[in-house]
Order: sequence, then C-alpha cells, then structure tokens
Amino acid sequence: MFKRFWWVFLAMIPVGLIVGLFVAAVITYVMPKQYESEAVIELKPLPGDSASSMTPQFFGNEFEKIKSRNSLGKVVDNLALVEKWGLDKEAVIQILKGIVTAQNIRGTDLISIRVRHTNKEDARDIAAEVGRAYKIYRAEADSIVVHEEPQIAQSPVSPNVSLNLTLGTALGFLLSFPLSLLVILLSNRLIPAKAVV
Repeated sequence: MFKRFWWVFLAMIPVGLIVGLFVAAVITYVMPKQYESEAVIELKPLPGDSASSMTPQFFGNEFEKIKSRNSLGKVVDNLALVEKWGLDKEAVIQILKGIVTAQNIRGTDLISIRVRHTNKEDARDIAAEVGRAYKIYRAEADSIVVHEEPQIAQSPVSPNVSLNLTLGTALGFLLSFPLSLLVILLSNRLIPAKAVV
C-alpha cells in the first residue's frame, strides 16, 4: 500500500506548508490590531524613606496603586471614557484593569506604564492619564518625575504577524504527514491494487 503511494508524502509537504501559511495569514488578518503606548516615570522615595526601602515588594504595592479602582476611576472621568465608549463606569474600569500594565524597569527606579488598545490614540491618552493620576496621588511628596510621555504607536504590537505565519507554516508541515496517510488510505480504497496473478 505505502509503496504505491510514497509520492503522496512528498506532495503533501508543500501542500501542508501552503495551507498552514494561508490559515495563519487569514487568522492574523482577522485578529484585531492592538497598539501599545508607554509612559515611563521615576519613583523617588518619600521624605523620611530611604532608597533601600524601595524593594520589589514596595514596587509591587505601587503597581497595585497605579491599577487601583480609585486611580483608574479618575482616568475614566478625566478622559470621559464612559461617554466615549458607551459603557458604564465599572465596565470601563474593568477594561482598563485588563489593558494597563505597570512594571519596574529592571535595575532602576523607573516604572513603565503600558497600555494596549485597538485605538492608538486611546492607548496614548490612557497611558498618559494613568501616569498623571499616579503622579497626583504622590504629588505632595514631589516624588515622581515623568521621563517619557506616551506616544502614538505607528504600528500594531498585536497580532505578531511573523510569529503567526511561522507557527502556521510549522503546523502545516506537521499536519502534512497525517494528511498524507489519510490520502493514501482513501486512495487505496478508491483505486484497488491490481490482482496478483
């Protein structure tokens, strides 16, 4: 059976690669584009605190404050997101909790506030406003310095086109072997072998 149809394995490899690439391209095209904007702020110790008090736990607490309901509620109000997005305030806050990330830039006192959104202007505005809301929160101590204002992204960060196409091609290659077996089995049933005399 396999001797007669060995060529199917060879034929299915390019077919699998092309099908996998095509499927990945369609999925990537259909996926919503997301843009990322980033604000970078410097966190200085409050008066009476030492620089050694700025531990990973300290930064973790600050990240939670940045993404707190109270802080994000001010962002929603200042940008009028309830009216702009046509949702209630609690729903908008939950969306912001999902798209806003804050992390310490390793080895520094800098915090990166990133926002991913399908609207690049909204991503920039939200990142800037989250940074401002946090700065106001700590303004009495004058302990925040904004180092980088968020910019409008020129290209989407999601979906990752090259990764999706690579994965689709690899998956198509891997699926070409089981498809080859299926074609051989179906061909064997449709085209019976000549009777041995």
